[in-house]
Amino acid sequence: MDIETLGEQDVEIKIREAAKAVFFRKGMDGATMQEIADEAHICRTSLHYYFRNKEKLFIIIFAESLTRITPKFNEIIEMPIPMFQKVEMFVENYLNVLSENPLLPNLIVHEMSRDPQSVFNIINTKGIKLDKLLIQIEMEKQAGILRNFPIEHFVIDLIGMCVFPFLSKPLLDEYLFNNNEKIFQKFIQERKKIISGMIINFMKKI
Repeated sequence: MDIETLGEQDVEIKIREAAKAVFFRKGMDGATMQEIADEAHICRTSLHYYFRNKEKLFIIIFAESLTRITPKFNEIIEMPIPMFQKVEMFVENYLNVLSENPLLPNLIVHEMSRDPQSVFNIINTKGIKLDKLLIQIEMEKQAGILRNFPIEHFVIDLIGMCVFPFLSKPLLDEYLFNNNEKIFQKFIQERKKIISGMIINFMKKI
């Protein structure tokens, strides 16, 4: 569709979708405004009319990508349900989001190496309510439901086990899944129960 036939909002959406594709492939440093313009099938002048520079466009795309995760995460935290159920729901939703955006973990890791403070600032503005989660964990420890475990291991295990299959997907595709996306997605569905089970066993008071 020609850009002249689109409204301004439609053009901006088209640019954002193109920028997301390019940034996910190449990161902020590797991407160029010309590549984004080519991906959106518009001229570079039109791209600069809507977004003045690559850095500002990247922040918008990166923040939007994180928004796919944080609101649902906060919604789960607010639910009046036991921690074990929250773990299952978080794993389910997190793996669903990563399946829809499989290059997002690579982008986050790349940008944490390039500019960790900017990544922290963007994540921090999303307002993940970890304090409420920590309070519930402490209450369930005191009630004898959870054992006394280090919170940092809980957080790293939960996130790491969800993210690693996507970070290592090219290698896993080659050596385990015969480059078959259906097999990989079946594996991800199976991982939901496996990850939840391992985390819950780690937390559970025996």
